[in-house]
This record gives sequence, structure tokens and C-alpha cells, in this order.
Amino acid sequence: MSILKKTALAAACVGTLLFAGAASAAGMGSLQIKGTVAGTCEFHTPTTAYVMDFGPLDTSATSPATAVADLAYHCTTGTPAARLFIDGVIGGNPSGNSGETLNMNSGANRIPVTLTWTVPTTPGTGFATAPLHMNVNGSISVANLNAAVAGTYTATYPMLILP
Repeated sequence: MSILKKTALAAACVGTLLFAGAASAAGMGSLQIKGTVAGTCEFHTPTTAYVMDFGPLDTSATSPATAVADLAYHCTTGTPAARLFIDGVIGGNPSGNSGETLNMNSGANRIPVTLTWTVPTTPGTGFATAPLHMNVNGSISVANLNAAVAGTYTATYPMLILP
């Protein structure tokens, strides 16, 4: 074997030993991958107002006027809605159920509307599925109907749904 071949073979062996030594001296580690999914709830159409329409109101009524608004919402899978706020008010009890009065307005005239709702305990099914629903029921008392002044009454209140 020529001296050139012996030198090349020796260099290859030393390189292999150096590489093997470096590999055996390398430390092992681990990679932890983490994430947190917060339970959230959102209205299905957050930029569109849900409507509770009483239609024409009868000022000679002998029974309260009633109407319903169907609220569609989504919650994170497994997370139920727990609270519904309308105009910043939860309706007075910690379960998220209701009993509050807000006004419809026509200029300076007002008609009080009593709102009631029960937040369902159904766990959310995620945001890529059909929405869940809850009803907000509205009622105008006979006394308020009988005292109403002619006009077109309306009001829009902010809502927030929370897990």
C-alpha cells in the first residue's frame, strides 16, 4: 500500500473516531409541547342584533303582551354557558337566570319590558358545529300597555354570554 493510501486511511479512521466521540459526548434532552384551551362562549352572529318583536301593541289589552328572542351561541366543546348579561345586568342571581326590566323607547316615552331567561346547562359542542339556543322571554304588563302613548318603540341593549 502506498504512503498516500495509508495516510488517507489513517485520516478516515481518525475522522470516524472523532465523529463517534462527539456523538457519544452529546447530551440527550426532551421537548415539551404545551397549550391551554380556555372555555369560551360567543354569540353565533355577534354583529347582528337578535330581535324580540312584540308587533302591534294593544293598549286596550286585558293580558300581558309577550315575545321571545331566540339567541344562538357556541361554547368551547364541553363548556356550558353559565351567565348571560343584558345591558351589563345578569338578572340578579348567580346562576345566570333572570328577571330584569328594560325599556323600549319612543322619544321621551317608555314601555317597560320584563325579561326572563334560563341559561341552559348543555355543554358546548365547539365552534364548527350547529349553535346552541336559549330563549329570552319578554313581557309587557297590562298596566303598561294600557298607559302606552302612540309611537314606534325600540331599544338595543348589549349582551354578553360567558362560560
